[in-house]
Amino acid sequence: MTGTGTSAQPPLIRWLLALCVVLLVGVGAYWQVGTLGWTGWDDTAYVTKSPLMTAPDGLRRIWVTHETEQYYPLTFTLYWLEYRFFGADATGYHIVGLTLHLLNAALVFVFLRTLGQPLSVARVATALFALHPTQVITVAWIAEQKNTLAVAFMLMSMIAWVRSSRAAEAGASAGRWWYLSSLALFALGMLSKTAILGLPLALVALDQFMLGAPWKRSAVRAIPMLLLGGLLAAVTLAFEQKFVDKSAADWMPDLAQRLQIAGAAPWAYLGRLLWPAGLSLAYDQWGVGASSWHWWLPAAATIAGLGLVLWLHRRGRLGGHWVWAALHGLLLLGPTLGFIPFGNLAVTHTSDHFLYPASLAVFIAFALTADRLADVRPGLAPFVRIGCVALALTCAVLTFRLVPTWRSATTLWTRAVEVAPENYTARLGLAEGLMLDGKPDRAMEQYEYAVRLRPDWVDAHMMLGSALRDAGQPERAEASYRRALQLAPDNAVTMANLAGLLEKKRALPEALALYQRAVAIEPTLIEARMGLAQMHLGYSRPEDALPHFQAVVRLRGDFGPARLGVATCYELLGREKDALAACDEGLTHAPRAVGLLLMATRLRLAPADVSLRDWPRALRHARAAADASGNRNYTVLEALALAEAVNGDFAAAARYAALGADLARAAGDEPAMQGLRQSEADYRAGRLP
Repeated sequence: MTGTGTSAQPPLIRWLLALCVVLLVGVGAYWQVGTLGWTGWDDTAYVTKSPLMTAPDGLRRIWVTHETEQYYPLTFTLYWLEYRFFGADATGYHIVGLTLHLLNAALVFVFLRTLGQPLSVARVATALFALHPTQVITVAWIAEQKNTLAVAFMLMSMIAWVRSSRAAEAGASAGRWWYLSSLALFALGMLSKTAILGLPLALVALDQFMLGAPWKRSAVRAIPMLLLGGLLAAVTLAFEQKFVDKSAADWMPDLAQRLQIAGAAPWAYLGRLLWPAGLSLAYDQWGVGASSWHWWLPAAATIAGLGLVLWLHRRGRLGGHWVWAALHGLLLLGPTLGFIPFGNLAVTHTSDHFLYPASLAVFIAFALTADRLADVRPGLAPFVRIGCVALALTCAVLTFRLVPTWRSATTLWTRAVEVAPENYTARLGLAEGLMLDGKPDRAMEQYEYAVRLRPDWVDAHMMLGSALRDAGQPERAEASYRRALQLAPDNAVTMANLAGLLEKKRALPEALALYQRAVAIEPTLIEARMGLAQMHLGYSRPEDALPHFQAVVRLRGDFGPARLGVATCYELLGREKDALAACDEGLTHAPRAVGLLLMATRLRLAPADVSLRDWPRALRHARAAADASGNRNYTVLEALALAEAVNGDFAAAARYAALGADLARAAGDEPAMQGLRQSEADYRAGRLP
């Protein structure tokens, strides 16, 4: 089991081969991740819907503003880089996530070899870390690249810490540099995800129970890490408040409830590690409360269990690796157990992605125990080996079967509802997935179920309103929006949605007031800015609309309608040169924006300022607009026909005018059809209209 027998292969070759085998099995277990899409749960908010991915100064804003969903600037920098390569194609992101997970498995292997553990221990622990089904949520969820990235830095920090500790013990000067490396790597991990906050104390436990180093020296070395971790954790805590509807009644469990959750959660996590059945993104929340005295029992059992582990170790009946595993697991889970209020507690009291940095110590302790059992009882060694291989392969099969549940929002939340039918967020998630699948009737059933579960929470009312609006039921939609505003009077998103609905029913004064209030409350809300700007245009106030369109452009540079709004305002203000410049700049960010191409065509064909005239470029713009619209937009074809005629090709102009007339007639636009027919006749006669 220890792998100390004779072999013709050098030790380095043997452990490289062992690592490769484990990683190849990991690829096999996860190969379906390339077929997964976006879930719409955090991942699209982080990437495809984030203006920072496309804004010219997006990378800077990731680091120096609070515009990201969470302040994990290193993770969002990774998303920013991926967006440059993959755009909105989820496949590339999933491959990166799997690559990071396999890298972490390799780092677990290296960590164990750095500790001086035998090859057999490294094989088993690495296999369990790579293949256990509780890891699927981290690997298959694009939003949890923050998990894989943070744990990569965490493991490298642990490796550097071990080297620094051993060098310090030997009096070697290199120990200082290894320590500084460990500190820097911890900082990078915290900038990826602050859930690894408990690492400094876990490293003290590692020194004490695995390396036998003096605890006082370890504690002193951990102080800079603790100070740094506390600072970044405070920032994260402030950001986390955005994830939960604070206007809802009792959105956050109180202190007594959180203490009960913190006591029960470790047992739930341990149970899933031992028996990984019924895994899901969300679970039913527990009926904790000060009056529910029996929920104090798990907390008491957690404290007693930790005390028992320490007592057995002091009596020499339990190896230090189990004490370290228990402490590492609890310390890494600590920030997410419930002691600290954070958004996820409003969704589910436990979530398996929190296990990712914590579980590796349990896998290592198990592997060490198996190895020592095989050494103490040589007759059992073959059975131990077979058992470990069977366990790893069982995990691989379970993981392989679980991965497809992350294929889409519908598959993910269908699973969540099966596991936790009374989970409010699972019902909302399934409803959103069904809406994306074009099944509004089934979606509204889920929204209504969520409303029944939590009638005083805003999200379900707001989402139900949007579903009813899209289903052509504006009166019911308005009622849902107004109920949402009653519950959360300062919710800017609800205001913008209700304003859009009122605008369509021509209740313009109230719509305008709602847009203005929404912008005042949340200046970065694109929907509110666009709605307000367009209403100002409708009231013939381009000077009032312009700053709002410009604000949207700053938030999202590739948003064609905002660029077009800027150009339109300039044109209405008689600033043709600025309008044309706005079109040209917009086309560098959104080259297939039909509205921008159409305006650029018109401004270059017949500007009031003849110095702006550029007929060849106008023709190129018109052709690009026709191509982008699939030659199915009669307004575009009218402009293209004119551009062709101005450039001397009257035959082509006549063809496009005729095609445009047919499309206008099919659309029921009689005036446009007649105008295009007259233009066709003019072109056939070789003259401009």
